Amino acid sequence: MDTDEQSAHKGDKQTVDALFDELEATAGREQADAMREAVASSPFLAGLLQQARARDVLDHVVVSEQVNSDGHYDHDSRSVHVEKD
Repeated sequence: MDTDEQSAHKGDKQTVDALFDELEATAGREQADAMREAVASSPFLAGLLQQARARDVLDHVVVSEQVNSDGHYDHDSRSVHVEKD
């Protein structure tokens, strides 16, 4: 991969949309669409996700299967974990 391709890939990786695309692949379209809607309805949340991506500290959004689990950030996996419902 040449330098231009690496730069383009890094730019793609840093978009918030890329998080939702990955979420759709792992948790399904319904979960990804729900997250897209939640973020679209909250400029504050959208800004936080954009900042985290720009700072390169967020790589994944993960839907937790645990009941009554609070949302949290996992530093090791650089992931935000959210409850399914």
